[in-house]
Amino acid sequence: METNIMDIELTVKIKHRLKILMAEVGCRSIATLSSETGIHVNTLYALEKETRMNLSLENVAKLLWFFDCSFEELFQIEVASNEPSHYDDLADDVKEAISEGEKEFPKEDNLISA
Repeated sequence: METNIMDIELTVKIKHRLKILMAEVGCRSIATLSSETGIHVNTLYALEKETRMNLSLENVAKLLWFFDCSFEELFQIEVASNEPSHYDDLADDVKEAISEGEKEFPKEDNLISA
């Protein structure tokens, strides 16, 4: 079975470290963070509860400025894919060809085990 780019599914999860960074800078509440950054309190509550993650670039920039941190320190992005990228996902005859040091592998339609 040939893997087509259209068959690959990506799952993206974005997690934030809002509470951790708030604690590090001594910011005790979302209301305080709102008044310090100018970001609407409802936007910050939605971010905190992860009910909505559609922040504007302006609001992201305000948070990065306030916490004096990088994007990666505020947000963690996890990407998962069903794309076979590990040896265990290969078809048995491909594994055998690899173990025997063959330079040519079975036909492309047999590279991935079903």
